[in-house]
Amino acid sequence: MVSVATARNVVGVIGNIFSLFLFLSPLPTFIRICKKGAVEQYSATPYLTTLINCMFWVLYGMPWVHPNSTLILTINVAGTLIELVFVTLFLIYSDKKKRAKRGLRWW
Repeated sequence: MVSVATARNVVGVIGNIFSLFLFLSPLPTFIRICKKGAVEQYSATPYLTTLINCMFWVLYGMPWVHPNSTLILTINVAGTLIELVFVTLFLIYSDKKKRAKRGLRWW
């Protein structure tokens, strides 16, 4: 018989694998953006909301907030890093008019 802790860890690791693929799903879009050198009609909203969501989950997963939440912390740190790369690429390849329109004149 498998213990509850072992089953929980196995399901958690499987969930983290699925979440990693979810975080990497915009990769073909960003490859296309890098090849074309422009973001065209793509919106930054999904990437920014995912970034903020991951950052909140990282805070929740900290040991002093929620002990024994290693799986929550690891996948959301990875998600935060992936989304930071996506948002940075989005800002690099967006034109200045769109950045000014969104209030990102400093970039």
